[in-house]
Amino acid sequence: MRTLLAGMAIVVGVAGFGGCSNSKGETITAKPRDPALSGRFYGTAGPGESQADLYEMEFPPDHLALYQLTRTGRTFGVDGCESSLTVDVAGQDVDFQDALRHFDSGSPSVIDGLADRGALMSVGPDCRILYLRLDRGTNPPTDHLMVFDPATRQTKEIHAAPNPQTALGIADWGPGGRVAVFQGTAASAGHPTVATGIVLISPDGSKRTITSPVTEFGTLQWGTSKWLALGDEAGHKTIFLDPDSGTRSELADWFPLAWSPDGQRLLVDDAPTRKTVGLVDTGDLHTVQTVGHTKQVAFVDVVWLPEAATAGGPQLPPGHRPDDGD
Repeated sequence: MRTLLAGMAIVVGVAGFGGCSNSKGETITAKPRDPALSGRFYGTAGPGESQADLYEMEFPPDHLALYQLTRTGRTFGVDGCESSLTVDVAGQDVDFQDALRHFDSGSPSVIDGLADRGALMSVGPDCRILYLRLDRGTNPPTDHLMVFDPATRQTKEIHAAPNPQTALGIADWGPGGRVAVFQGTAASAGHPTVATGIVLISPDGSKRTITSPVTEFGTLQWGTSKWLALGDEAGHKTIFLDPDSGTRSELADWFPLAWSPDGQRLLVDDAPTRKTVGLVDTGDLHTVQTVGHTKQVAFVDVVWLPEAATAGGPQLPPGHRPDDGD
């Protein structure tokens, strides 16, 4: 029944939201999509963090629809710019180790000029790819934070763990081309990784480190917002941190998924199941508007791109049946 209703909404929408009449002569008008959810959405999701696939996401009125794009169970991370989508895969073809791939023609493809496998990537508005490279020449291996520019096919290092006993976590692009990356103690026998700081890197290469308000290498989302949105896995909450002023706020029971392109809204999912999707406005960081649910899969990663984005290929045709959602 859910699929039928979604299909009906699409047909009416193609007619320009002009409305139609039922057998009783009543005018039925399609409800327009929430303008706060303008954009194109891609997510990786699955039964658990060890099995995930890529989905295109849509938010028709009052619900969520997911359309499955891969079926390997080995696509975990996703990010992109307006013209290109990048995924993190770990299938048999790459010896089950993380590798970055483009996804713009219906299947993953090698990124021209990128020699490293890479992991935990973030793609900037100018399509530069930020990622971690693991140097296995040290014992234990050492993390290096790299930037690959697809326009020039050049790669450069912008930060490295100062020693093998230090680990780097998730990094993200921020406003003005800045970068933020988790840094902490490397895992050892009986001692898990502990986040001790967040390194802020300016475009000129200067750095400063602030204390991490979370103890684990959880989610880190920055984008064009002034707020760093940090997933506090232990506390089951999102911590909003302004790294310039030190101001912080907390949102209980939700984890950050993706900032809107303008940095004014944050897509979140519920901490207990990661199957309910909500929207937070920067004008009120304590309130969540629920915008959809999944029935089968839980979210791992999401990217929110502008409405005009061509990344990932053409938009799905009207009437295409979703694979999951409300």
